Amino acid sequence: MPLAALLLSALPGLLPAQGATTAAGDSSDADARAGRAVVAFTLHEPDLIPEGIAYDPVDGTFFVGSTWRRKIVAVDSQGRSRDFTSEAQDGLWGVVGLRVDPARRLLWAATSHAGAGMPMMNEPAGELGHAGLFAWRIPDGRLVSRFLLAASDGGHFLNDVVVTPDGAAYVTDSQGRSVFVARPEADSLEVFARLDSVAFPNGIDLSADGARLYVAVEGGLRRIELATGEVAPVTLAGGIVVAGIDGLYAHRGGLIAVQPWEEGRAVERYVLDPSGSRVVASCPVLAAHETLLQPTTGAVVGDDLFLVANSQLQLFRALREEGRAPHDGELRRPVVLRVALGSTGECPA
Repeated sequence: MPLAALLLSALPGLLPAQGATTAAGDSSDADARAGRAVVAFTLHEPDLIPEGIAYDPVDGTFFVGSTWRRKIVAVDSQGRSRDFTSEAQDGLWGVVGLRVDPARRLLWAATSHAGAGMPMMNEPAGELGHAGLFAWRIPDGRLVSRFLLAASDGGHFLNDVVVTPDGAAYVTDSQGRSVFVARPEADSLEVFARLDSVAFPNGIDLSADGARLYVAVEGGLRRIELATGEVAPVTLAGGIVVAGIDGLYAHRGGLIAVQPWEEGRAVERYVLDPSGSRVVASCPVLAAHETLLQPTTGAVVGDDLFLVANSQLQLFRALREEGRAPHDGELRRPVVLRVALGSTGECPA
């Protein structure tokens, strides 16, 4: 089924939708708008089941990945949408994390076969636990790199990805409790860091100074020094609890976390101390919104977070476990929200 035209009108009862052309603007009143959420755009296919989103600052394009349909959709700065990859192109499994390398004009994607945990159409036999990190050239979608991990060594779930200024792509392996790196000119992934056995590495981002990676794990955060690969916990000031985090993003001296399972704290700010090693405060950025149904990841553009609001992954998985396709109306059209983060990086006093 081809992707229909992008819907530029807001859902009923919401503020007017903001087109992708406004992505990097309107930030002069960012502090006053902090926490405000409006619909940025809505996609047509209810069973897209999006997980990852990335933004290209060169031409204003957003990329949205589909777990079920095993493809990537591009939405340009004029609001026009197209399939950037076709379904299962180049051997894609479910598409998870996405990140643009603007300097090299590449889109990186983590893709994994998680079986019933993340259903996908036309599931290939014998590939459960396989995963890969792919890169395509922007804008034509020509495959440039493909790094594959087989299930023979215990299975993998490549989850989220970040690209450093030197062109290295780092990706979390949730099942393997590791972070892999694809270095420029390399022909295979290498293990960059191994995390503790209870960790479930998910969201990942680069610190503002480029010195370390921040990784979301089960019930906490880790920091990994890029120069040495040393892994250490991000400690928490008294009373602060880190919930289950999916997407994780550095922003103005702290971290913005997407928390799909935390009622009233769908998007949270974690304020870091000057060393970047301790969370000293936390506060919700987005507590609730009528479009939210398992939000997953986002893309930070200036002082805004463009958030996949309703991945519907858990609902879709439950329907599949019942052995049936969703009825009309059971799944909603995918919504991307524009959430104002504010320009101070602080929590209200």
